Amino acid sequence: MKVLLYAPGYDKPDGPGAHGHRNMRDGLMQLGAEIIDFDFFEMNNKHGVVKANEILLKIIQEERPDVFYHGIVEEELLPEVADYITNRSSTTSMLFLSDDEWRLGHSLQHAGRYNYIVTNHSPAIEVYHQHGFRNVFHCQWACNPKYFYPVETEKEYDVSFVGQGYPGRYYAVERLLNAGINVNVWGNNWEQYPPLRHVVKGAVPHSEMLRIFSASKIVLSLNCCSSNPEIPQIKGRIFEYGACKTFQLCFDYPLLADYYELGKELVTCSMDRIADTVRYYLDHDSEREAIAEACYRRTLNEHTWIHRFSGLFNHVLSNNNENKQKFSIQVPTDIPAKRVGRVDVTQEDKVSVVCCAYNVEKYIDDMIQSVLNQTYGDFEFILLDDGSTDSTPNIIKNYTFDKRIKHFHQENIGRSLKAFDKLRNKLIELASGNLLAVMGADDIMFPTRLEKQIAEFKKNRDLDICFSNVSYIDENNNLLNKFLWKDAPNMYGEKALVRKFYQRNVIPDPSTMVKRSSIEKMDGYQTPFAADYDLWLRCARFFNFSVINEPLVYYREHDTSSCVVEKDGLVVDEAKRIRDTLRDSTFTILDFYPEINLCADKNRALYEAYLHEATFWFEIKFPYAARLYNTLIRSLQHNEHGLESYANCGMLCAINGKVDIASHYYKLLWENLDKVPDIENKDLLVNQLEIYQNFLNTGNREVLAGLSFIYPPKNTEFAQRLEESGGKYFFGHDRVVIGCS
Repeated sequence: MKVLLYAPGYDKPDGPGAHGHRNMRDGLMQLGAEIIDFDFFEMNNKHGVVKANEILLKIIQEERPDVFYHGIVEEELLPEVADYITNRSSTTSMLFLSDDEWRLGHSLQHAGRYNYIVTNHSPAIEVYHQHGFRNVFHCQWACNPKYFYPVETEKEYDVSFVGQGYPGRYYAVERLLNAGINVNVWGNNWEQYPPLRHVVKGAVPHSEMLRIFSASKIVLSLNCCSSNPEIPQIKGRIFEYGACKTFQLCFDYPLLADYYELGKELVTCSMDRIADTVRYYLDHDSEREAIAEACYRRTLNEHTWIHRFSGLFNHVLSNNNENKQKFSIQVPTDIPAKRVGRVDVTQEDKVSVVCCAYNVEKYIDDMIQSVLNQTYGDFEFILLDDGSTDSTPNIIKNYTFDKRIKHFHQENIGRSLKAFDKLRNKLIELASGNLLAVMGADDIMFPTRLEKQIAEFKKNRDLDICFSNVSYIDENNNLLNKFLWKDAPNMYGEKALVRKFYQRNVIPDPSTMVKRSSIEKMDGYQTPFAADYDLWLRCARFFNFSVINEPLVYYREHDTSSCVVEKDGLVVDEAKRIRDTLRDSTFTILDFYPEINLCADKNRALYEAYLHEATFWFEIKFPYAARLYNTLIRSLQHNEHGLESYANCGMLCAINGKVDIASHYYKLLWENLDKVPDIENKDLLVNQLEIYQNFLNTGNREVLAGLSFIYPPKNTEFAQRLEESGGKYFFGHDRVVIGCS
């Protein structure tokens, strides 16, 4: 059976479509389906809706898939294209609807364009029938045990939740905290709710999510609709929790009884009873664990995607005998034992040197010799030639007598410097070792590099990445008088690591040795350019780092090097994009400042934390005015007498011509100036008021040049905690150094 999967990002194991990739897409593949991926988000953004639909139509005509499976979002599929697929092609169309609890009206608008309607909300079937739709089938969310399974770990958390934040979930967590119950939360969109900022951390990778599930006594399901907290909903996470053998607490919803025996396999409660229910099961370990075990067994026996899809297609077969040949499926007899992310322990210390080369005939000879002449010689050397047009391939072939070298060639994809992630993930795929020593094709290893880095991994089995300092050289191997860092990064301290990485990339990519298994836990490299910087930022909260504070690599700079800072503006643009994206999708203020929870006054600490973050947005040489302003507003949500933030908001609005708004903030500054005792910067704040008043009196904008950014106070509990972590200030304005292959 050939299935065209028309869905957002299901072809990618990471990103917004990861849930669909790990569940529906992989579930279809386990049934023997051949998948044709079509990410309509990506295609519509790239080509526009009309052109993307034309491309889809051509694929339907050429590939002739048996099934067109549409995971609908909005209006991505044009009606005329849907009509062609359903009525004028040999392909059978299926519409998958996952939000009929609250979006049934939208579903009804589209249902008539497909051969079959698939809904996960069983009461909706009668409504479809009332509107004349007969080919309607029920297919509930499920789990994929290949990706969701128990992890061996100690119980670390009383109560946890991993997932997106929205009103019903905010209220539930806040209610538990107010009842004195310790709750840990990870996910997106929680920072918008100020009362929870001191407990919420950012999104976590899949592997860490599984660990959290197993390390929690109770996980919250919080199965309410995002649009209306009063409407309960069956979420896919309910079945994923079950597959992880964790005790979960759901909101009351009668339909859950169709899948689990309530009270014995699954526990539900109302919002009003959530604190009492949590306390009861925290106090009754044996009962809690028995329920988790029963839910686990029921889930694996009945609620996997193999069960769901085999049942769905059997319904389709029984509904129409003409489809029997088209929908032939292979149902596995048992649950796949293989789980992703597991490492063969026999390969734990095997080393693979990995390098991608493109038109480096002048430098690659020195690079290869430096690798082959290592004092530690037990490694494989993966050399991927990315379609070189000079003599690079021939030079590599001259060394293939050494059996450690494995030479691969492909058509060029990296010439534009916008395929770093694909190149690096390809190298990981080709390598067989678990310790990956990254090497730049134009760089040179010191003879003891591998020996010293492997020693670090043997000394600390929990280590994820080891890197070193570098010596810079030019195209003629002359040493350059420059350095990557003044102080070794291990001086930053664990709590300061995320914010220091966010400030600048201190890791020279060609000096890194990384565990393959660790990279895979982070879902690999994900950005086309500066992918190493993106990876270090994403993993800073989870990886164990070791730095060897001596040069182990000669790091080359030359006119054609992809590591030249600000080459073609790519570094500046990509660093900005990475920072923007990760700040919104991955990090919260608590990730940057775990010191917040070491302070007695959490609100005061949050105010100063946001003020420190605003310092970065002010100092960095990118156009971040809007983000700076929003960060200052967040700080004021925790301190109504925030003099520094009032002054900074006024300054920012004044220099951007927003005089009315600037006057509002300077008025607040003046009104609060005498309400705050022991002001560190009082003279400077008064000076700012005088400068602005001069501007109002004269209308001379030149006087605004005297306004300055008011930095965070230094004599506070929060400032002391920062200093203990390794650095008084959050950020500076050092340039970003991006590693390269």
